[in-house]
Amino acid sequence: MMYSSSSSSQSSRDCTPSIFDHELSQNANLSEMIEHHIAALRAIADAARRMNKGGVIGSDLITISRKEAATRLAIINYSPTCDEEENDKLTYMAAYIIATGKALTDPEMSSVLDGSRERRTGLSS
Repeated sequence: MMYSSSSSSQSSRDCTPSIFDHELSQNANLSEMIEHHIAALRAIADAARRMNKGGVIGSDLITISRKEAATRLAIINYSPTCDEEENDKLTYMAAYIIATGKALTDPEMSSVLDGSRERRTGLSS
């Protein structure tokens, strides 16, 4: 993952991962979503560190946080197309929960489990 170089005179957005130069496409696959989400989490951590040093505007952190939340929801709502994708999705979500200490909401958990159940049984809502 490439990060732009930065100096104290450059904008706070210069350390944002280059993946944020474009929005996540509507037809992104799971690995692209995960890559985008990891970049968002790293950007949040970087922005928070810089904000503590007076180098980031709060609105930058809010913008990055919104992109993280949108990408996380895209992963949660993604319907895996095969067993490998299903395992990747569930593994990533478990790692996210362990790493952040954040629990999924009841609707998010239902979405994760229902998507898995639907693919296995061939049902759709």
